[in-house]
Amino acid sequence: MKFETKSINYFNGCLQLPIPVSAIAEAGKLQQACNGGKTLTVEVKVKRNTRSNNANSYCWALCTEIAKAIRSSKHEVYQQAIRSIGAFTANLIREDAVERYTEHWQSHGVGWLVENMGRSSFPGYVVLACYHGSSVYDTKEMSQLIDWLIDEAKGIGIDVISDADRALLLEDWHEVKKKTV
Repeated sequence: MKFETKSINYFNGCLQLPIPVSAIAEAGKLQQACNGGKTLTVEVKVKRNTRSNNANSYCWALCTEIAKAIRSSKHEVYQQAIRSIGAFTANLIREDAVERYTEHWQSHGVGWLVENMGRSSFPGYVVLACYHGSSVYDTKEMSQLIDWLIDEAKGIGIDVISDADRALLLEDWHEVKKKTV
């Protein structure tokens, strides 16, 4: 069962969530499963915003145009943009686990990058800069990514959208995100 709520209560050690009328039948089935000895997995989290397809499409259009101009691939341009805006998490990893961890991290997508920052002060460990792909970016991070790509495109003579159109694009993305919260 999956539903959205803007109300949550915690009382006497119990988490209380109002269930929408449309989900009551399913909630009853889950309760029966519990009464029958089954264990449920429950996850409650803050809803994340989704990206506007327009902002995402424009990002990839810029990557493609820049790649053509510099004779590179759109993925390489995108990855350079990801590295340049710096949205990463520093992780302390055992040296013998770096390869497996890197493979797992990068399996999330083309923008999920790992850079080895060198040995840690803890023997046998290294620090990895683990960059997040734009699929998990918030509005501010996506704005920075698009701005970086626009600056790169302008720098090599590629026509880009006006500041007003850029603002509308990001406003559309922000509105899509607000509706999903």
